[in-house]
Amino acid sequence: MLLGMIADDAEAAKLINDMLVRIHGFRSINMQDRIRLSLIRLNPYVATAGMQLSDLIAKFGWQQSLKQFDELRDLLLRMENDCTRNCWGYSFWLRISLDYVITQDMEVGKRDWLIWPITHIEEYNEIQDCSGTVIKVTRSKLSKTAVIEETEAQIWDYKLNFSGSKEALYSNLLEVINACKLAENGES
Repeated sequence: MLLGMIADDAEAAKLINDMLVRIHGFRSINMQDRIRLSLIRLNPYVATAGMQLSDLIAKFGWQQSLKQFDELRDLLLRMENDCTRNCWGYSFWLRISLDYVITQDMEVGKRDWLIWPITHIEEYNEIQDCSGTVIKVTRSKLSKTAVIEETEAQIWDYKLNFSGSKEALYSNLLEVINACKLAENGES
């Protein structure tokens, strides 16, 4: 089973990820981690910090560096968009993730996967092309819209609303997993 996740709330996304990995044995790929690791490997000079990225992380840690230096957030966005998506398409990071999934499934055997965050309609379409399912996780307290660039078409298959109750979220997630399993087996 292949799931993609759109989330406009970090806590809810982390809960879904943890539930799928810990309880259901899913393998998870956070595309933001891939972008971060690519930037770390490049090890650019962060002018506002006056040091290489590796030294900055050694001194402050990743999270603190990200909070403290706007330039680092700008570098991440440039890496994500200017260096990749604008050159090779909006689903660049997803295609790399899907290649990894296919390789792992061939080497180890078929597994269940979660790939997130899905942020562009092209990524949604690629998940669909792989017979995957996209879930959108929202938080009822928030009035924010999803990160994805929405068109008039519905760009998710299931919507889970996180109201603060982990139990209710998990119950809804189980319904989605069961529906996906039925669909994989050709049942309705």
